[in-house]
Amino acid sequence: MAAVLPVAGRAGALQPRDGDALGRLATAKLLGETVSYGYNVRDALTSISSPRFSQQLRYAAGAAAPCYNGNIAEAVTQGNKYAYIYDNANRLTSAKYTPSAGDADYSATYAYDRNSNITALTRKGLKDIFGNYGPVDDLTMLYDGNRLWRVSDHADEVLLENSGNLRNPEIFDPSETQFDYDSNGNTVKDLSRNIEKMDYNTINLPPSARLVQGTDRLSGRKTNQSIGYTYDASGVRHRVIHATQPLLGTMPMRIATADTTDYVGNYVIRNGQIDKILTPYGYLQGGKFHTWIHDYQGNVAVVVVGDSVAQRNSYYPYGLPHVTGLIKLQSPSATSVTGNPYKYGGKEFDTFGGADLYDFHARYHAPSTGRFMTVDPMAEKYLGISPYIYCAGNPIAYIDPDGMQIFVNIDDMIYYYREIEKGEYWLVDEDGNEYQGADQFALAVINALDMLRSGDIGSSLVNDLVSSTKCFNIIPSEDGWFKGSEDVVNEVSCFTIGWDPHSTIGGPSESDDGTVSNYRPSFVGLGHELAHGWDRIYGLWDETPWYNYDLEVKDKRDIFAIHVENMIRAEHNLPLRYAYDKDALRSRCLIGGTVSVYYAPYRYVKTKF
Repeated sequence: MAAVLPVAGRAGALQPRDGDALGRLATAKLLGETVSYGYNVRDALTSISSPRFSQQLRYAAGAAAPCYNGNIAEAVTQGNKYAYIYDNANRLTSAKYTPSAGDADYSATYAYDRNSNITALTRKGLKDIFGNYGPVDDLTMLYDGNRLWRVSDHADEVLLENSGNLRNPEIFDPSETQFDYDSNGNTVKDLSRNIEKMDYNTINLPPSARLVQGTDRLSGRKTNQSIGYTYDASGVRHRVIHATQPLLGTMPMRIATADTTDYVGNYVIRNGQIDKILTPYGYLQGGKFHTWIHDYQGNVAVVVVGDSVAQRNSYYPYGLPHVTGLIKLQSPSATSVTGNPYKYGGKEFDTFGGADLYDFHARYHAPSTGRFMTVDPMAEKYLGISPYIYCAGNPIAYIDPDGMQIFVNIDDMIYYYREIEKGEYWLVDEDGNEYQGADQFALAVINALDMLRSGDIGSSLVNDLVSSTKCFNIIPSEDGWFKGSEDVVNEVSCFTIGWDPHSTIGGPSESDDGTVSNYRPSFVGLGHELAHGWDRIYGLWDETPWYNYDLEVKDKRDIFAIHVENMIRAEHNLPLRYAYDKDALRSRCLIGGTVSVYYAPYRYVKTKF
């Protein structure tokens, strides 16, 4: 059946997924694109294919330097091959690039200290507007403990827009301190990427960054630049301001400019105008849906608009985008990557003023040096690894999505609902150890989530929340509810869902023969509350009044949750809920028994078993 969730008042496609005989993801149907997946006998992903994107992964068979421990030996993307070499600690040391045609070269090498800090890094790439390739980075990196204090680039400067080329302070003032840190280990100065001063709030996120005074290469104008960030108490970023202030006395004269981006739910508002409406699978912009096609790591590889490709992306290890094609000279007054700014890991990449940082929500990642700007909050659990390094030195096999997962708190121990094998989920602790206990509520949560995932809508709902940047704590309760503000549980900030696994009572539903009942399987009740969670982080979260019942004001959040509940009911061939409660006149949600009142002309079509 058609699977639709409303996104900001419009119909946005949830991702229908089909599995193979072993329960592995076989196809994902996106708007205008169907993506297929292949696996080897060990259930490791080996291929992604669609009309506009292809990628093959080689582990041992067919690889020049086979890996038998799960590391990827070669990745072939659109015919372009990366061959990888690792050291004895499974850290990436070489990424050799071979193009499908031509002489493009995006190879890279890496060396590490004992804590996996990168000590030397080389990258090849596009050097100039004439299409010549060669060394673009030859970095030597020195440390004080795990704190980077000096970067020297021995390659020639690359004057291409968004090249990620680091500023080498030795050219300007050899005695100047390149890096500085506060008492929490946060990077407050990084001249290699033009950051002169970066402040931090109480949760170690930067509210502001002042950039090094620069010169516009096109106009010769001297400028001061800064970036401002606004967060809520839980660390969610709501505003970014890119400001440029030309210095007095410089010519040609130009007034100060400020580019403001606000993030309101899934709305992206730029300078007071709606720019994008985000979904997990792309975004709506200018009346057109931009579909993301991801590679094996979840990096945005292709952006499809209608029948055409609007953007193609490829990446060095650690996430720096390749510079391809004819590129303009860089202008420091440019604000950020135009068009689709979501790149590595699906994260937003900000190139303003040469800062070149990914917003990984909990921390900011600098792909040109393969490091985070702040210390890992879980550093005490990984004492043998630098708290700044990305993915323990293996960005090919591992990712850092900052997904906080759905979890259950059992005897003050947090267990996350995660995929332990392809298509198989269970509760695991922070170290990946599977839950071995017999807590009845925990087992009921697993069973309910598994039931939800057995349908397309429920699977998309659960997977979206599991992979989101937010955390959801499911606790036992005598009735179902969702708390729209976050709590802190065992030092983890999370939304809370109350659920009774024994409750089979819900709103009124009507079967095909006209029988009215309040029966609702408990897993559907959990799906209703999870839909509130989806709405809270991706949707409108409309708290305006809907109607009054028993002197209580009901708000419009339940309109969305009932819509999702009915889609789940339909795919399990259950009677549809036609109203929120006994006041069927004011809380009615169905027309003619199958058509949504609020999301018409959506029709709930039951699956026939």
